[in-house]
Amino acid sequence: MNRKMVWISSLIVAALILACLLFQWVFLKRSGIDTNGTTLDGNSVVILLDGNNKATRYWVIQNDWVELKDGWVSFDDKDGQTIHLHSNVIVKEFDNDQVLNDIKKQYELK
Repeated sequence: MNRKMVWISSLIVAALILACLLFQWVFLKRSGIDTNGTTLDGNSVVILLDGNNKATRYWVIQNDWVELKDGWVSFDDKDGQTIHLHSNVIVKEFDNDQVLNDIKKQYELK
């Protein structure tokens, strides 16, 4: 009897794990989250926000790439170092200086 309970408990735990994995897969597909990543080429502004959603630091990336993957934002800084940011990050693309200035005004960047 005791062996039978262990076997049934193991099957229930395995079924719960599979159900959680299925739920996660369905959620990612329905929400459109791309787990393979996306690379933005061109001009972008990467803005790091604090806990109150105020900009604390920003980087202007011109004619370069910004990689978005699994919740991480990665890009090369001017000194060649790759920066990886995770949480409270906004990435805005821009085409010209006017759009860049509008982004700076919107987020109060100096």
